[in-house]
Amino acid sequence: MNRLQQIVLLILFLPPFIIFAQKKENPIVFYELNLGRAIGPTTGWFGGGSLNYQFKNDLFTARYTNLTSYKYTGSFLGILPNYAIVDDIHEYGILYGKRYTYDDHSFSYSVGFSYLNREFDPANASLSFQKFEDENYFGFPFEVNLKFFKPERQRVRLYYLIPVGKPTSFGGSFGLKVIGNISKRSFLGLGFSYSFGWHKKY
Repeated sequence: MNRLQQIVLLILFLPPFIIFAQKKENPIVFYELNLGRAIGPTTGWFGGGSLNYQFKNDLFTARYTNLTSYKYTGSFLGILPNYAIVDDIHEYGILYGKRYTYDDHSFSYSVGFSYLNREFDPANASLSFQKFEDENYFGFPFEVNLKFFKPERQRVRLYYLIPVGKPTSFGGSFGLKVIGNISKRSFLGLGFSYSFGWHKKY
């Protein structure tokens, strides 16, 4: 191959590679933390996290949720209230659903299968007399999410004030979450979420 042929091939094949590199899209992957209040046979506060991956409009989620119920047992020196845990549920779930992204927000819904571990005080007694029992069962988790994120690539802001580095597709998101599980101890909750990662293709 002579020099002229090398130049021609370079002119023909280099531009497509340049265009592909410029248009290379980021994946949609993000980790979420959530906190809220749940009702049902077990009423209490829930918190947890999930790892999410989106392919086209398909959303795959690995979720952990902890739902805890407390009972008021009196006060310390008549000032500080004392509470005892009477029900503690740990949920480990795999979910599949649909997620639709727009300019600066997204909407998603998912259902799946989960394994749950519950520790509870059958006597519903005070902290000093608690004797916890343990049970395991399966359930069907579900959730609905509304998230808000940056509409375009932006520079990371140190302490949310000082921009540093180049514009990036990585960022945070705030949102609302409806969460629940249909099982032996079903629950339904409403809470807030914060996630970080890549929330759409920029």
